[in-house]
Amino acid sequence: MAKLVLSLQGRMLSEFELNKENITIGRKPDNDIHIDNLAVSGHHAVVHTLFNQAFLEDLNSTNGTLVNNETITKRALKEGDVVTIGKHELKYVAGGGVAEEDNPFDRTVVIRSPLAGAAPPPPKPAAAAFDPNATTQTKSTPAAAPAASAMVAKVAILSGPDKGKEFSFTKPVTTFGKKGVQVAAVSQKPEGYYIQHMEGASTPTVNGESIGSRTVLLKEYDVLEVAGIKMTFLVS
Repeated sequence: MAKLVLSLQGRMLSEFELNKENITIGRKPDNDIHIDNLAVSGHHAVVHTLFNQAFLEDLNSTNGTLVNNETITKRALKEGDVVTIGKHELKYVAGGGVAEEDNPFDRTVVIRSPLAGAAPPPPKPAAAAFDPNATTQTKSTPAAAPAASAMVAKVAILSGPDKGKEFSFTKPVTTFGKKGVQVAAVSQKPEGYYIQHMEGASTPTVNGESIGSRTVLLKEYDVLEVAGIKMTFLVS
């Protein structure tokens, strides 16, 4: 199980397992990780854990939250990251969980035929022909949607130098985008795939609408824009 190791000036103070979805950090005693120091806000930050991926979010603290000496508002944590809150440090130990995936925009992907735009929706099933001499009539029944666990989701890149390429979401949580510009996370849940904003001044869009701080359920053929790159969400 992943954990945070709390230390002060190089001296380890305690360890905290990330054993629930939200772990709060702050000066007030009601926090899961209580740091009694005036440089720490009452409710300073929170660690969200989704499957085996942890995300750190600053809660508008007075003195800010740093990861590896960089001020953040929200950040996906990876093995060995050092979180600085006031004078205290918290080292993230993944504990054998799912490692952070390489940025899909920076890695080699399978090249498909170039796409001119979003793929057209699949044709509707044809209605059964009516036979006036038949004793009973058979009605066409739409195929049931596949369970999320059976889905294989991917995006097809529609703009930029990688136009025409595709990559699949093969892990429970995938972060992608451009660090320092805009990063999003797509997570798989039983009912489908969700996108949320992780870092960057502006937020991703779905079908031209900013997602803000919401977690948005994706539908097939939705057009996403992350870090200036447009892509179509596909499910097979």
